[in-house]
Amino acid sequence: MKTSLTNLHESYIKRAEQPLFGTKLPVIPKNDDKIVIPTAKWVNNEGQLEKTFRFLSVKIRNQFINELLEYEEHVGHNANMSIEKNNVFIRLFTEDTDKISELDKEYARHADLVYKDVLYNNV
Repeated sequence: MKTSLTNLHESYIKRAEQPLFGTKLPVIPKNDDKIVIPTAKWVNNEGQLEKTFRFLSVKIRNQFINELLEYEEHVGHNANMSIEKNNVFIRLFTEDTDKISELDKEYARHADLVYKDVLYNNV
């Protein structure tokens, strides 16, 4: 028969092998709100990158948009944005080409980082 220390150790090892958070965030939202993390990836639609970002509030949505507008001013590359309630649809493309440019890819990476940043800082 195994000792209780051995059982405890085996239990610890089993838990350590499990995913830490699964599909949930490692934070507890305020006011019982649920954070919506996009599971969708950027979609290549005929040489244009597209993605919809979802937000819990207009305040957080606006923070996201303002960060992206500052980024656009800094790098000189713009996106088409459509805003509907708490959703922001972004379409990235470079006018001179039918292909996705490095500027488009970098903008997409930056938008993803800003999205995570505004969500985690408002929890």
